[in-house]
Formats: sequence, structure tokens, C-alpha cells
Amino acid sequence: MTLRLLRPLIAFSLLLTLLNTNLFACGPSSMEAVFVYTVHPAYPLERYAKGEIGVVQPSYARSYLYVAYRNLSNSPFTPQEQKALTELWNDRLNGVWDPGEQDWIKAWTDARQKVPGVTEAPKIQVYRSREKPNEYDTYLNCPKDAFDAAITTLNDRVKKYGVDSPAVRTWIDGQDLVFANCAEGKQVPQQLATDADALARADRAYQIAAANFYSNGFDEAQKEFAGIASDSSSPWRSTAPYLMARALVRKASLGAPEIKNEVLTQAEAQLRKILADKKLETTHQASQRLLDLVRLRLRPAERLHELAQTLVSKRANDHLKQDLWDYTVLLDQALETEEPAKSPIPQEELKTDNLTDWISTLEASSPESFQHSMSRWQATHSLAWLVAALSKVDGKHANASELVAEALKVPSPSAAFASARFHAVRLMIDAGKVDDARTLLDQLLKN
Repeated sequence: MTLRLLRPLIAFSLLLTLLNTNLFACGPSSMEAVFVYTVHPAYPLERYAKGEIGVVQPSYARSYLYVAYRNLSNSPFTPQEQKALTELWNDRLNGVWDPGEQDWIKAWTDARQKVPGVTEAPKIQVYRSREKPNEYDTYLNCPKDAFDAAITTLNDRVKKYGVDSPAVRTWIDGQDLVFANCAEGKQVPQQLATDADALARADRAYQIAAANFYSNGFDEAQKEFAGIASDSSSPWRSTAPYLMARALVRKASLGAPEIKNEVLTQAEAQLRKILADKKLETTHQASQRLLDLVRLRLRPAERLHELAQTLVSKRANDHLKQDLWDYTVLLDQALETEEPAKSPIPQEELKTDNLTDWISTLEASSPESFQHSMSRWQATHSLAWLVAALSKVDGKHANASELVAEALKVPSPSAAFASARFHAVRLMIDAGKVDDARTLLDQLLKN
């Protein structure tokens, strides 16, 4: 190799580092040199979330491509959104999910032990195994809000009845049985005698419904929550309609596949009914989140595009982490299937919103993906589509000169600058224009 050719190639290698200043020489636990990460950007990821996207790699995981798209579209993230992004990435990269259940359990047992005369708190496990033949699958059965509600109710009943009253101890006995179902079995409290006061009987009705819910008795739980919802004297009447929907969703999740859509459709109807009732406003936020999940499972293509529109909005998104998580899960299902014809999201649906179209096109390797990128660039003149087209063209293509000229127009403050200059140099070398490549590299290295 001549020195004339070697120098620009060496400078070109340096450009990889120059244009993405986030790069480490090696990974945190590897003895191999890593000059360019292919699945995620270089650490620290906080810098990428802030908009320092460097040279966008089509091989990045889709959550990183989403962030690149937003920055290429001149739509950066707020500090709160940046934090949400890094939390999502850390959760996925570390493969560790710690919801903090030991803290929930301790908070409950501490509150419980303040009542004189109660027995030692039974051991609680919040995860439960599915029924056969899926007994090796576990799920979070008793979430944090169950323990929060128990603590709040206990404190309220202590204020009403007194800390050492039999009514409080009876309520605790019932709640112990409820939480006994979190991990296994079926233990349901008995109805109270008819001479017990109305509040105590209402509490027990709720505990019975909850025990059936946690022990997978979803039909019984739904009927019992419906009865509570119709009881105007029950303090649980506003919560019960939402819990009816939760019972349906849990039944669809854990039940037979053939009933899934039918049960989810029932849950959707119940949740829409709740959202239309102003008297149930206290559960509207939770109901909307659950409805989003139901729609994700029932109509994934519709939900995918709805999430895409939300994710590209310039309005601050307090639910960015969950929205992006759901969006990328749906996109993974559509793009990673071995049988596209059986995908829950038809392939043609991937072109119906700009974000999904850009991500799926950028990571594709077919000749058609370049033609599509080029046509989208010519139609929109957006930097995102320019970067997509640049990443797919070779230096001998008829459109290469046009794309290089456009790449050189990208100003240095732009999020697209690193990608544009990188591909401009690559295409010059590919086309045999080594002197032009050297000149451009010299300019970059001087700045």
C-alpha cells in the first residue's frame, strides 16, 4: 500500500474517534479493544441522551435509534426525559429488575406489628408461579400498591376503632390470608357475621375479592368486585370497577390463549366505561395505563403508531420510559419475526408513521431500503433521512455525489454533523477521491 493511500486511511480511522468523542478504547470488562460499539453508543449513556449522538450506527438497538431520530429532527429531550432514557437503558443492559419488594413487605409488617396482641407476621413472597404446564414461569402477583393500600387502611381503621380493638385484629387476620395467596395456594377469609358493623363487613368483602384475585380465582374476584361497586355504602366502591378490569386482564394474561382476545375485549369495554364516568376520576389515571396495555395486546399495530406519534411530540412526556419500552417491544415483535406473514404487525404497517419507517429502513440491508431512504430524503429534505440515505449508499452509486454535497452542507452544531462528515469521507474514499477525502479530514482534524 502506498504512503499516499495509507495516510488518508489512517486519518479516516482517527475520524471514527474524532466524530464520536464518547468512545472508550475498551469495554468495562473486556480485554479486547472496542473502538466502535455496535449495539449501543459508548458510555456514559447520559451523554447520548443529552444529544451527543456522534455517528449513528444502524446496528444500534431501537431505543438508541429513536433518540438519534429525535435529535436529528431537532427535538432534544428535557432533563427529566434524559433521566428516563438512561434508566431504561440501564435496566436493559444490566438485566436486573429489582422492584424493591422487600421494602414494601417490611413497611407492611412494621405497620402491622404496632397493633398489640397480633401474632408474628407471616412470611410473604410477592411472586407466584403460573399453573401447569407453565409452572416455571413466575410473575409479580402482589405489587407495591397492594401493600400501600393495606397500610393506609390499617392506619384508618386504627383511628376509627382504636389500636387494641378486636375489629382491627380481625381485619389484620383477614389481610394475612389475602397476602398468603401472593406466592401459592388459595386462602380466602370468611364472611363476617351479620351483626358486625357495615365498614368491617365492607372491608371483609374487599379482602375476599382480593384473595380470590391473588389466588387466580378471576371469575369469582370479578363478581365480588362488581358487588362491591354496586354497594353505595362501601368505601371500596370507587376502586372496585378498576379491579374488575384488572381481574379480566390478569385472566387474559394467564388463561388459555384461545380466550385471550375475548377477555381483553371485555376489559377494554370496562376500562372505557370507567374513563367515561366522572365519579370514578380517582382511578382514571390507572385505568388509562391499563387500557394502553390492553390495546397494545389487542391491536398492536394501532398502538405502535399511536406510541410513535407520542414519542416524536415535542411536548414533555412524563411517561417516556414506559412509552418507549412498549414501542420498542412492539417494534421488536414486528421486525424480528422469522415469519413476517405471521407477525402481529403487518410489514406494510411499518411505513405508516415516520419514526417507525425511519428506524425499520435504517437498519434494513436490502437495496430497496436505500431507494426508500433516498426518496424520503428527496421528499422531506430532513436530516434524519439524509443520514439514512448516506449510510446505505456506496461511492460509485449515481446518487453518491449528490448525497456527499448535501452532507457537506450540514453545519457543525447539527446533530447530523458527525454522521454526515463520516459518510462524506467514506464515500470519497470509496469513489477513489482520496485527495478530497484527505483535504476534508485535514479540515476536521484542525477544528
